Amino acid sequence: TRLNDKIFPKLRAAVVASKSARLILRDNNGYMKNGYLIDHGVAGDSTQGTISSLAKALKIKKAHIIPIGGLADKVKIVDKGVVLFVLDDYCGSGTHLGDCVDMVVKEFTTLGDQWYEDVHLLVGAAVVADAEKLPIDRHPGVTVEGVYGMLLGSRFRPLSAESGVFDTDREREDAKEMLSAIGRALM
Repeated sequence: TRLNDKIFPKLRAAVVASKSARLILRDNNGYMKNGYLIDHGVAGDSTQGTISSLAKALKIKKAHIIPIGGLADKVKIVDKGVVLFVLDDYCGSGTHLGDCVDMVVKEFTTLGDQWYEDVHLLVGAAVVADAEKLPIDRHPGVTVEGVYGMLLGSRFRPLSAESGVFDTDREREDAKEMLSAIGRALM
């Protein structure tokens, strides 16, 4: 509930404030005509619920929620530029979102060089642990912007050296190893 009520509106505000927002065209009901939300989840994860909530918050029609496969064929008919949203509920290391950006770029290479100017990616999450982990510089020449609703500071990342939770690096490393061991045991 808090994510929907408090954080998604902030993410929406970040989208509206982005440079790519000037390219977004809307129909008479306020829904995006050239904005597409990438469905990048797998069965059983939180992505499906997040995608549904984000579509409502950003006013993206269900028909504009599309998987990466076949993406280029679906959007090449749009002649005013395309804004693709690769968004999630949470971004920690940026690995998942980075992999999604890589797959989107690979998908669009089938269109030749023209797509570099016509496609803009907004990558981010409702909650981001570290804005520097957003994969915005992976593909030179591709317009990729990072957006988020809430940025967690170091104090919310206890294993960060800047958090102040541990007095020494050794204590922090010991805690990290203990958490890893417990995680492996639970798996």
